[in-house]
Amino acid sequence: MRAIARFLGWILLLLALVVLAMDMSASMHQGGARFAATGELWAAIHRDSLLLAEPAIDRHVWPGLWQAVIVPVLLLPAAAVLGVPAILLLLLGRQPRRRGGFGR
Repeated sequence: MRAIARFLGWILLLLALVVLAMDMSASMHQGGARFAATGELWAAIHRDSLLLAEPAIDRHVWPGLWQAVIVPVLLLPAAAVLGVPAILLLLLGRQPRRRGGFGR
């Protein structure tokens, strides 16, 4: 289980760094700091799935979930939305420290 958490953590961290690099590149070209929103990135990757997600969640999960939880997340910077779970997964998947002493 820890290996899966570490693997997913590294994948998400790599994606977060790629998105951050893209944001920094766009900021340099535009002359100001700009971070791509998660919804913006999702729409650029696959717009149809983003458009289908809202009615699917409203119908099959919970009608208020889209507006109350998902829309605010979609407005956050994509690097943060990918980076925070990456760090949490890496922390959860780390190896426990061995407590050594004399005689071990």
